[in-house]
Amino acid sequence: MAHDCIPGPATRATIYLQPRRQSSLSTQLRTKTVALQRYLHLIKWADTSLCPACGQQDETVYHFILECPAYEEPRRRLGQAVGRAKMTMDHLLAKKNTFPKLSKFIHETKRFEDAFGDVRDAGRADGQNRENMAAVKT
Repeated sequence: MAHDCIPGPATRATIYLQPRRQSSLSTQLRTKTVALQRYLHLIKWADTSLCPACGQQDETVYHFILECPAYEEPRRRLGQAVGRAKMTMDHLLAKKNTFPKLSKFIHETKRFEDAFGDVRDAGRADGQNRENMAAVKT
């Protein structure tokens, strides 16, 4: 019996074949446990859930990626790179060919620079491609 919380083969391939920083960040974005104000406020690490960039709404993953006016220019470039029709959370977070473009957006916003450093696609530096591919196939 399949469980909804267990990622399918395509999602596992997306996660396992990314550099570690990207894999960690993409998992946290998907599970909404990334260090954005909404989550930090939920776990009592922040006094407010308001977005520090715009101060207008709670800083959720959706707000950060698709709504925050402070990131309008990087978001415009992301939309050009992936196509306007693919500017959805499902597409941006689940497609392996899209996450490097989302990583570039994230890098341009500098929102996670302290926690993740440069998350743009730079290839695997940790040499685990073969091990991770074997894990995907099992």
